[in-house]
Amino acid sequence: MFPEFEPHPTLRDGHRMTVASYLLSRKWQSAAKDVEEQRLFVMDGENQVMARCHFQVDRHVAPTVVLLHGLTGSSQSGYMIGTADKAWRLGFNVVRLNTRNCGGTEHLATSLYHCGMSDDVETVIRELVSVDGLTRIHVVGFSIGGNIALRVAARTPDDIAPHLASVAVVSPSLDIDRAVSNVDRGIINLVYRQSFLRHLRGLVREKAKQFPGRFGQNILRGIRTIREFDNRITAPEFGFGDAANYYRLATALPMLGDVRVPTLIVQSEDDPLVPIEQLRTPVIEDNPNIEVLRSPHGGHCAFVGRRPAQAVGGRDVDRYWAENRVLQFLSS
Repeated sequence: MFPEFEPHPTLRDGHRMTVASYLLSRKWQSAAKDVEEQRLFVMDGENQVMARCHFQVDRHVAPTVVLLHGLTGSSQSGYMIGTADKAWRLGFNVVRLNTRNCGGTEHLATSLYHCGMSDDVETVIRELVSVDGLTRIHVVGFSIGGNIALRVAARTPDDIAPHLASVAVVSPSLDIDRAVSNVDRGIINLVYRQSFLRHLRGLVREKAKQFPGRFGQNILRGIRTIREFDNRITAPEFGFGDAANYYRLATALPMLGDVRVPTLIVQSEDDPLVPIEQLRTPVIEDNPNIEVLRSPHGGHCAFVGRRPAQAVGGRDVDRYWAENRVLQFLSS
């Protein structure tokens, strides 16, 4: 059903593919940007999230895709824009959701965020159903957004379950403990580790400005790994205790046996951040509702091809193979 991924000849290495994809500029190729609406969703009394929405003329008839970004990402991430652009051209409503505090929204929430925050996504879906009258909703997640999307698929509340049509994820961090250990280890992943920590430290500093007294003055001192940050800040912030317990409770992996909606997982074997071994588990392999699409190459949330692939029903609209496979899956 799905065409094989043929990587760009200069990007066959997973690290090079990942970095190149991050640096490549993405532009809107459709009219989706012209109809963009900024919208706030209320999570509770003191926390909101912001989404950039693109609704078709008759939004009630069109299917809807909710897009979730990864750690350090936002609604402006390249894969978010690329997927939204293609989905719009296929007739989908698109909701590019910013996780709490992302995309310049630090002032909208008193709390930080964590990698298992599926409650926020469920609240957004609930409003799209009850307020907008949307009845066919697909959730697509990238990296940590993939973990959150799969948590939604595994524990869908009864009131939104009839409206959840499918879930698709690219390079999902399903086993958070394993992924963090991978990023925190060795010189080769130093660039990713430093990038994540720079983002996380910046978030804490910004929250301290927005909400004086929220964090201690020296709370960031001595933090050199993602696990240290989660041990000192994320886990206590949300009542997990320590990082090990946080990872255990936030990861989607043990829950995947409960997935009952059509679900696609796309991952490369050379992903420098998320080990492919996470997919070798009975909860995935024995669930007929989950389809796994593996590729030898592709990096992390990258999959920049040599050329647009020849897919079922025609040719891909661009060379971003994983994004086209997600839309092929949703359209089917």
